[in-house]
Amino acid sequence: MEKEIDANFWVVFVVAVVAIVSMIIFGINTNTEVSDLSGEATKFLQGTYELKVGESVVVGGRTITLEDVGRSKVITVDVDGIGDMIPSRKIRTVNEVEIYNRLAVYSNKEDQKSAQISVLFREGESCSDNDGGKNYYLRGEIKGYDTYGNYQRTDTCAQTLGGIYKDNKYKDLLIEYYCNAGKIASVEIICPNGCKDGVCLKP
Repeated sequence: MEKEIDANFWVVFVVAVVAIVSMIIFGINTNTEVSDLSGEATKFLQGTYELKVGESVVVGGRTITLEDVGRSKVITVDVDGIGDMIPSRKIRTVNEVEIYNRLAVYSNKEDQKSAQISVLFREGESCSDNDGGKNYYLRGEIKGYDTYGNYQRTDTCAQTLGGIYKDNKYKDLLIEYYCNAGKIASVEIICPNGCKDGVCLKP
C-alpha cells in the first residue's frame, strides 16, 4: 500500500513539473511581442496613457480617442477621424501613428471600459524637414516631435512671434527649425540682410 502511494506521488509530481514547464514555455511564447517591444525601447520615443471609452489625448498635435474595448480586449481607437482596431498587446499604425495596446480592461458597463496605450515614434523616422536641414534662404516646414511634444514647426522670423521677440532688436532674427536625432530642434540666426517670411533675405 505504501509503495502504491509512493508511485502515485511520483506520477503526480512528474505531471505537475511537466505542466509548470509547459506554462512557462507558453507564457514566453505569448509574450514574445511584449519582449520584442521592450528590447526595441531605444528605438522608440513613447508616451503611455490611460483612457476610458470616449476619452481623448492629444499627442504631438494628433487627437487619439478610445472608441471601444471588446470582450477579447481588442480596442478601437480613432486618430484625427480615422479609426481602427488593435488586438491586445499588439502594435498597429492608425492614421500614421503607431499605437500599442498595452492593457485593455473590458466591462459590461460602458463607463468602466478602459485601456492603457503607448504612442510610439521611431527615432530617425519621426522627423522630416522639407528644406533639407539648416537652410536659411528657404522656408522649411518640419514634421516631427520636439521636447515639448509639438508636432509641426515652420521656419519663422522671430519678431512675428511677438512676446519677448517684439523688440526691434529681433527684426533680423530667424528661428530655423531642423531635425536632430529624430526630434525637432532649432537654431537662432541673425540675417545680415534682414528676415522676411521665414527666410533670410539674400544680398
